[in-house]
Amino acid sequence: MFDVLIAGAGPAGLTMANLLGQAGVRVLLIERDPGLSEIPKALLIDDEFFRLLATLGLSAPVSAHGVYPISFDYYSPMGWRVGHVEPSITEHHYSRRTATFQPEFEAILLAGGERFPTFEARFRHELVDFEQDADGVVATLATPEGEARVRARYLIGADGSHSLVRKKLGIPFDEVRKFGDRHIVVDVLEDPDTSPVAVTKLGWSRNYVSLPSPNGGRRYEVSLHEHETDDAALLEDAALARMLAPICDDIRTRRVIRKAIYTFHSRIARRLSAGRVHLVGDAAHVMPIFGSQGMNSGARDVKNLGWKLAEVVHGRALPSLLDSYHEERFEHLVETIKIATANGKLQSARMLPVTMARDLFLGAASLIPAFSRWIRDMRYIPKPYLKSGIVLHDGRPDPKSLVGRVLPNPAVVSDGGAEMLLDDLLGPGFALVGLDVAEAPAGALRHPFLDPARISRVALRPEGAPAPRAAEGVVTAALADHRLSEAIAFHAGKWLLVRPDRIVAAALAPADLAAGAGHLSRLLAGEASPEPASVAA
Repeated sequence: MFDVLIAGAGPAGLTMANLLGQAGVRVLLIERDPGLSEIPKALLIDDEFFRLLATLGLSAPVSAHGVYPISFDYYSPMGWRVGHVEPSITEHHYSRRTATFQPEFEAILLAGGERFPTFEARFRHELVDFEQDADGVVATLATPEGEARVRARYLIGADGSHSLVRKKLGIPFDEVRKFGDRHIVVDVLEDPDTSPVAVTKLGWSRNYVSLPSPNGGRRYEVSLHEHETDDAALLEDAALARMLAPICDDIRTRRVIRKAIYTFHSRIARRLSAGRVHLVGDAAHVMPIFGSQGMNSGARDVKNLGWKLAEVVHGRALPSLLDSYHEERFEHLVETIKIATANGKLQSARMLPVTMARDLFLGAASLIPAFSRWIRDMRYIPKPYLKSGIVLHDGRPDPKSLVGRVLPNPAVVSDGGAEMLLDDLLGPGFALVGLDVAEAPAGALRHPFLDPARISRVALRPEGAPAPRAAEGVVTAALADHRLSEAIAFHAGKWLLVRPDRIVAAALAPADLAAGAGHLSRLLAGEASPEPASVAA
């Protein structure tokens, strides 16, 4: 019997296989097709996804493959630049957006999974049915050799927007916001435009997009009108050349590898889990491309659910821990879908008075530094924040607190003089991170949850500060950049309990360290609520 069966070898399923394989979980990945995707679909990974890939040991091949950093420019029909997103390296220490070529990106992910002895992939294996009981899931597969059955403790539906898993569970795929715009999408290789700049031209009646991609490639998009329904005619070379002319001089001179028409939807599964079955990626939600959050939201699903599955499979947590997956992801997903849809509707405005008002407002607002930074840093895209779940808030959450948020990933210098990223120092599991702390009480560090065999223990100090006397099993290091400056000022003297997905679960004073560790361990065991009365946030 396998620990986890994953249906679907797209980016979400392959990433989940890597995360579970790294954790020593026995994984079977099945895919109905004979191999990985042969055409590019999802294009951009964000900084959080890149960071996750780095923790999985895939930073080098993804860095060699991708195009980054990418900037984004938005132009009005009058030619004014009304928006600009910087090509920056973020608090996660990776590019805000990196362009990938999906067939090669999936090949990197598959090769990553094959590093682990507990991982197995089977192509031409299609999930056709499943049943679950108190002990696991029995899946019926259509294979080249005929029907087969496989048993696993858990099933992950990563089988796309038309998910069989979701349909078999009877989970509605609810519309979040009505949005049915259609775009023509054309992918080319060896394009003469090799700039790492994504351009959106907001037209009076159509919008045009040009995005960089690997292999000297580029993606071109143009929006369609409601009355344009003859797809075959729209995809003819002459029609494409005419419609794409404002963004591409003549698409017929390019090496086109794909042309398709996409309809954008804004939908989410009403539940992300049902018993021993969980949905991730497009099986759980779909959203318009605006903000590039579709594939990246799937990566957040994987990051949230994967470590919990590993804890349960290895007997370090009760199955009730998995209930927090829906609790922690659903609200953020709905918010992300709403923002993506609103962004799409703003860009897709058709009425002349509306488009003129939009462009005049954006042009004027871009002169305001605060608004310009808001656009430049993509602050309109909601970041994960856990109000509840496996986190220990005490009283009213503070917007400056890291509790419930993703820990930044600064460069640090060990006391031996080696410079590295904080993630590399912490490793892939739980972590205890002290921020400008005195030595932790020896008794607190003896709590079973804080055992060095289970949790890495690191004390960070500001750059230039003297190294504290380290307790046994605590590594000390100095910050080498600004990415934790605000947090170290707010949480100075506190110890952060950090989950494997790098969400900060608690910020604890030394006197509360043992109590906080005990409360978190009881949360994992389903024996406590997330409201510890005596833990400081």
